[in-house]
Amino acid sequence: MYNRIFYIFIILILNVSNLDSIASSEIDTLRYFNKLHREEGYNQEISYDSLILYSDSLLLCFNKGQKTALIPFAYYQKGRAFRKKAEFDSAKFNLYLSRNLAIQNHYDSIKADAEILIGLLYQELGQIDSAKFFLEQSLESYRLQYDTIGMAKSCFLLAAVYSAMADYPLALQYALKSDRLSKNQRNPHNYHLSLLNTANIYEKLNEYDKALEMYDHCYAESLALTDWETAARALTNRAVIHFRHKEYLEAEIVFLEAIEFFKNSENRKMQARLYSNISLVYNKLGKLKKANVAAISSLQIAEELNLMYDQISALINLGMYAKQESKYPKAEKFYLKALELSQKEGFRNETLKLYYNLANLNAIQGKFEQAYQYRISHSELKDSIINETKTKQIAELNAKYETEEKQARILALENEQTKKELANQKLRSQRNIYLGSLGALGLVLFLIVRLYRLKSKKDKIINEQRIRQLEDEKKLLAARSVLEGQEHERQRISRELHDGIGVLLSTASIHFSNLKEKSKDIETVQMARTANDFLQKASNEVRRISHNMMPVVLQKFGLCDALEDLFDEVAEAGNIEIDHTIESTHKRFPENIEVVIYRIVQEMINNTLKHANANHINFSFTTSGENIHLLYKDDGKGFDPKKFHGKGSFGLSGIYSRIDYLNGKLILETAPGKGCSYFIEVPA
Repeated sequence: MYNRIFYIFIILILNVSNLDSIASSEIDTLRYFNKLHREEGYNQEISYDSLILYSDSLLLCFNKGQKTALIPFAYYQKGRAFRKKAEFDSAKFNLYLSRNLAIQNHYDSIKADAEILIGLLYQELGQIDSAKFFLEQSLESYRLQYDTIGMAKSCFLLAAVYSAMADYPLALQYALKSDRLSKNQRNPHNYHLSLLNTANIYEKLNEYDKALEMYDHCYAESLALTDWETAARALTNRAVIHFRHKEYLEAEIVFLEAIEFFKNSENRKMQARLYSNISLVYNKLGKLKKANVAAISSLQIAEELNLMYDQISALINLGMYAKQESKYPKAEKFYLKALELSQKEGFRNETLKLYYNLANLNAIQGKFEQAYQYRISHSELKDSIINETKTKQIAELNAKYETEEKQARILALENEQTKKELANQKLRSQRNIYLGSLGALGLVLFLIVRLYRLKSKKDKIINEQRIRQLEDEKKLLAARSVLEGQEHERQRISRELHDGIGVLLSTASIHFSNLKEKSKDIETVQMARTANDFLQKASNEVRRISHNMMPVVLQKFGLCDALEDLFDEVAEAGNIEIDHTIESTHKRFPENIEVVIYRIVQEMINNTLKHANANHINFSFTTSGENIHLLYKDDGKGFDPKKFHGKGSFGLSGIYSRIDYLNGKLILETAPGKGCSYFIEVPA
């Protein structure tokens, strides 16, 4: 497949001189890429380094800012390749850049593809909330395009996300939607996986009949289209349900059928699990010889693949079977080997189980001292893994016991009181009426006091919230005043340097030039020349300082040209390599936005040059709708943001305060040795 992609890239590179030809065929090329990517891409053995190289080659064909769908698509392919290589920072940078360029130029299909890959990336990193956000965005993007393939994929991944969050009802909704959308697509394997996922969610909801029905449906569909792997997985899950419901004969039949499927499969790990499961089934049916054979088969495959957990499970089963046959030394040998692996890998529950089994086994053999030692080890380990839930359960049981005891005492007193009431019913009635009246009055008073206190407490909370809101607004206003004051002061100082000191220095230079021309004394001429040179240097320094405090390019030509000028100045220094993409536009933004964004970029560059020890900077400036997007990344030494933010780090806190001033958003991703990335979005 990727040989075809290579030839396409070669054709593009050979046609660099004829960009009109590329532009006219770009849509067909893009559709071809998408077709290969969707129908075949995930199941192919490819070189992701080559895919990155091809994408970079494609990007060289176009000018920065040129409107073509192949540019964000190339960034998407780079992000996809970096994700497969587990280089997650580079993957995120390229995928964010692809998404922003797609939004800017209304390439909705690429935007949706980038969003689903960003969501999948965050899911793999365990950041479930971020994954859910981007997957929901991708689903909406695909829905607006009536793209059922993309919608099915988004729903499938959202079902997995909500299942990980234990929100099974919502996970089921997305799973059923994925089933409907993927049913009539070209790739039936995706439909079979969706059915399998739906059945798993039914099982988690304890709807076993529905789960079995769905597993049968998945098995029939997969078998009809020779999707052996998925068919075998459906059988395996069905057998597990039978085993849990103690339907051992049915479980045996289904497990054997699944094993037959996997005998010629490359999925050796699943074979080990199946042999382990059917070993337990044979044991329940009293077929110890078959149970031993199956457990040994599982152990052999697990040792071959270095599957530690499966080795331990197989050894425990073999020890249990040997014990049932009264082969105690053999059972102890299996248990000890399993214990060694379990302790080495840190499997605490398995270690606890093995301590218990070894204690019982030694007690049976009359080795009471060893049995005692294993019992002590079991008790110590068990005590160490008792968690807060257990403690809470004990407390609840104690409270329940005390309540029942109290109720018993009350019942005894009531019985005694009942006897007295039988003797003097009239007196008791009068007393009850009197007490009832007092109780009703007391209850009314209590409710009045209670309502008053609740109202007072509510008013207090509201007042505190208003005070905090006013304080926050005051802090924000103060921060804005400081930033605006700083910029006004910079402008004032810049004008005074340029119009005041700069003019005086220029005037003095003119006078010294006149003195040099009119004087006939060689020594005087030399002194005038030297003084004039110093004045020229001072005048240049004043102009440089004035430019840094308020760049002329920013005032006259706008933010985009000022950023281009800033990066050109840094690049001319030759200390660091810079790759920047700045949207070419003549649109001017409000003055405060341009100045603050310029200061933010200045501060990020300053941090990189002073502290990062970086070799390369990537920067992107784009606009979409009412928002401005900035992506800034260096390959420096990075830092721990928890140690710097809010603790004297004026550079980082300055960036945060300026973004707050613009009501923007900042995602900072950095760690020691991992470089630094800023993803910034501010309203334009």
